Amino acid sequence: TIVILIALLAAVGIFFNFLEQRSEQKELREQARIAQQKAKEAATRRAQLRQQAIELFNKNRATIMAELNDLYEKGNYQEVVARAKKYLASQDPELMALYNKSNTILDKTRREKREKDILAQLKKIPVKEFEKNKRLYGELLKLNPNNAKYKEKYNFYVQKVAEQKRKERLARERQKRIRTQFSAWNGAHRNLEKVIKARMNDPDSYKHVKTVYWDMGSYLIVQTTFRGKNAFGGVVTNSVKAKVDLDGNVLKILEWY
Repeated sequence: TIVILIALLAAVGIFFNFLEQRSEQKELREQARIAQQKAKEAATRRAQLRQQAIELFNKNRATIMAELNDLYEKGNYQEVVARAKKYLASQDPELMALYNKSNTILDKTRREKREKDILAQLKKIPVKEFEKNKRLYGELLKLNPNNAKYKEKYNFYVQKVAEQKRKERLARERQKRIRTQFSAWNGAHRNLEKVIKARMNDPDSYKHVKTVYWDMGSYLIVQTTFRGKNAFGGVVTNSVKAKVDLDGNVLKILEWY
């Protein structure tokens, strides 16, 4: 009976899950249909507007072209582009030529202004800011690909950025190499601790207090302060200073006090 009840409950669960999936699929199909309908309506509307623009231009071509040519002669290229754009669907050759000429002039003006702005920025940026100089000279080179000075400056800063990244990578690797010499738990220098314990009267009494180090370039100076029992059984505090290589090997005990 229990087995039959469990089977019935499982069947009911499967049935309701099936109904839920059917409902979700129906909802998704409806959403897709609505989206498709909206896209179709939007396309129809665009086609209508396009046709209206063509008819309006053809009906008033002489007036429109006269106004656009007047604006062009006055140097109002932005307005030429804005107005002509509404009638591009007509594919009128004269209109298209005027639109393209105005766009070319505007683009040249924008590029010249941007070039001038970048050059002004570069005057305020120190040479040592390699990444920023590289980015700006790269932009200048895109604006003016044949400029020999921009090429030279860009290549210079590309090299400087690469060198800087290499130095930073080596510095990170060096710091990691040094960091692994010390305990992450209490900061003690592992190999120096071994040397200290080997020289103590009672190594088991060793208690680390503090370790500091000085990076001398090709080696480290490490100083460890610790407590331990002396020959008379008394607990005393001592410090040891040692010369250590970059791999953590203790090269020389400099002071023990």
